[in-house]
Amino acid sequence: MTRTRGGEPRLKRMLQEARERFERIAPWKAAVIAGIVAWILTTFLYSPPFWVPLAGGGPAPARIDDFNALCANPLARDLNEPILAYRIFTPALAWLLGLRGFSGVILQYLAIPATLGLVFHAVSGRSGRSAALLATIGVACSYATIWTNTKPGFPDSITHLAVASLLVSNHRGLLVLMSVCGTLNDERFVLAVPFILLWHASSGSFRELVKEGAAPAASILFGLLIAGLVRFALESGRIGPGIEIPELYDELGSLDRRGPHDGWSSYLVNVVMSYRWLWLVFVFALVRPAPWNAARSLYVLSMVLVVIASGGVADVSRSIGFAYPAFLIAVCDLPGIGSRPNRWLLPLLLSCLVTPCFHVNRAVEGKGLNLQLERPLPFSILRATTGWDVLDPLKKWRSGLASNPPTSPGRFSAAGPTAPGDRSLDS
Repeated sequence: MTRTRGGEPRLKRMLQEARERFERIAPWKAAVIAGIVAWILTTFLYSPPFWVPLAGGGPAPARIDDFNALCANPLARDLNEPILAYRIFTPALAWLLGLRGFSGVILQYLAIPATLGLVFHAVSGRSGRSAALLATIGVACSYATIWTNTKPGFPDSITHLAVASLLVSNHRGLLVLMSVCGTLNDERFVLAVPFILLWHASSGSFRELVKEGAAPAASILFGLLIAGLVRFALESGRIGPGIEIPELYDELGSLDRRGPHDGWSSYLVNVVMSYRWLWLVFVFALVRPAPWNAARSLYVLSMVLVVIASGGVADVSRSIGFAYPAFLIAVCDLPGIGSRPNRWLLPLLLSCLVTPCFHVNRAVEGKGLNLQLERPLPFSILRATTGWDVLDPLKKWRSGLASNPPTSPGRFSAAGPTAPGDRSLDS
């Protein structure tokens, strides 16, 4: 390795100088840089499926078709997934801005670096910029970002942006506004609420939690009430032509269901893949020597409920991603995170960067599960331009199993197309 005159490795010295310059940048500039860098990194590692038609075609109805229709008319009802009629915020905003059809995804993709920048700003105020940058990259490498970044027409990033803004400020008016916007974009905003309150709590005792959290909680509940009234107006026809209650809601309310939506094997794999190696951050933060107080109890209980609730839907890893403030709380609770962030986060992030990222879902036809691999950008461009996929050998092997598919559900199979709205592998 090349060394400087003082005997210090040149690369190490260059990195140290870059870090010192980064520390001197104005806070808002540092947040912008961090957000863009993290977004570029996640896009390179887990790119959108550029080979998939952006409107129509493919093995299953695409979410982007519904999103395009809603951006053209936020009150459209002839949708492949009727539940989207409730998630009106992003399409309505796109319509108001004149972004008709596919151009509405501009909002989805602008919100991603904005979210990551706010995440950096929030964490840097507690644990320093080095830890904040690593935490921001961690969020970018989790399904909080990967899902919305790789799937046009899934504007989860708008809800994530609403959550991130509440990590930076807990102003009462902002709490109400972001609760309305986040919930009307996706009702899973509520999964982040306990962690938003815990993020701003200065004490772990039950009495202090109640004292400090009562007013913010009331503001969030007021915002959720407004969002609930809007959803009721949409459903009943007071706004628009009305909404027929989606079958999914009937399934979630059914008392005779047993186990997760797509079976235990799919559920467990997707839970692990939601944060992959970064789940160890949660473990390290919880096992650190510290009094077990009300805040830690509420944190654990809330996280367990998030994981359990995600079993009611097919997109488990995506749903858990809505609770990404829990990861940030865990990062800030790591011992010595401000002075030695590389000790905890860097090895886990490197493990995420060098291992495959994927989720699984139930085949629409036949039995088994479809594996949906997130491809790096060069692989995605290669397939889009040449039609050849580096995973073709794996697909041929899997297709060979189709002639003799597994008989027990929950095993991986090549049978059947992907689930509706998700065409990231076999399209």
